[in-house]
Amino acid sequence: MEEEKTREFPEPEGSGTKQYLEEMQRIFAVREATYQKRKQEHEQKSRDLQKIQTELGRQYQSLEGQKQELASAQQKLADQEAAHRKEQEALQREKQDFEQTKKFYEGQQQELLMKSRLELEQLRNERMEAEDLKREYEYQIGQQECGIPQSLPDLSAYVPKPEYEAVKQERDALLRSQQECCTEQEELKQLREENQHLTVRLEEQRLLLQELEEKRTSLLKQLLASKQESPKVVKEEEVVLASQQPLAPKEEKEEELPEWKQRPLRVAIQEEPEITREELTATVLQKYLQNNHPEFEPLEIRHSEQGEQLHGEVGKLSYAFLFLEDLIQFDISAKRKGGKELEEKLERLGKKVPGVQFQYSKGEGRVYASGFLTKDLIPKQAMKQVFEVADYFRG
Repeated sequence: MEEEKTREFPEPEGSGTKQYLEEMQRIFAVREATYQKRKQEHEQKSRDLQKIQTELGRQYQSLEGQKQELASAQQKLADQEAAHRKEQEALQREKQDFEQTKKFYEGQQQELLMKSRLELEQLRNERMEAEDLKREYEYQIGQQECGIPQSLPDLSAYVPKPEYEAVKQERDALLRSQQECCTEQEELKQLREENQHLTVRLEEQRLLLQELEEKRTSLLKQLLASKQESPKVVKEEEVVLASQQPLAPKEEKEEELPEWKQRPLRVAIQEEPEITREELTATVLQKYLQNNHPEFEPLEIRHSEQGEQLHGEVGKLSYAFLFLEDLIQFDISAKRKGGKELEEKLERLGKKVPGVQFQYSKGEGRVYASGFLTKDLIPKQAMKQVFEVADYFRG
């Protein structure tokens, strides 16, 4: 081609032929320089494009790592929540047993105290009777010594008898009962200390659970922020590729791009002008869907301990939004027939879409896609992300 551009033509007859040939050669030289310049620019843009592709691959790997860390943190949090619930149940059972034991011991203690007081009063009465009998006996002995004959009373009835042995045994049993009561009081004291220790541990577990929940929320926000930035970079890359399309065949360009880059994304090149945003609540999202997406029916707001919920349906898809303290959790579900093929597809989607969890409920026979949104999004942006996830149900 270059030989055709630079070759010399035979000089035709006439006086202006040489000048004409020189002008043609100059034009060809300028054209060759322009071609070389365009070639260099094309090579430079190709190198820049390769750098962008490398950076996008690195960011994708980073997002995958964050996703795995988040899944690990969620599993760890779930395990800790289960352990925490078990500890709470065990603590509640111990507390109930402790209260029952306390009531039982307190009742026994009161009964033993009353019994001991009764026996003590009986012993006092017997002692007084014995002292009266002693004085009477000494008086009669004194009369006999003075020459006054009197018959002494029969003291055989006052000699220690088996009933006194029985009283002694009862007193010993009472002392043993008092010792056992003291031992039970010590055990009760230990149980109180253990209860206090378990209460401290329960408070520590609650603080740890709160810290893990805050960490989980922070990781979810970072993942959502990374997800929002990634489609913009991919769209800019598609614009660059489109500007270079005349320089390379379309089929070769599509073969070089990975599968996840070939999927069309719902991302606009021009950003919308900034407007005053209000917090995204269930009422705000309900009004937006009623005005802009009348196909949602019915739209119902429900209340729960976690927060307000918004439910709606479009065709065979069911949508549910749970408005937490800092984030919004959305669930999209549809009836599907289970099987190995469905499980493999859900596994591929889970790897392909960062921040969204795909799972199948055998009991309900439904496929669920769950993700999170930030409350600083406007309703249009939030629903755009939700619709992108819903598109996978139609695939």
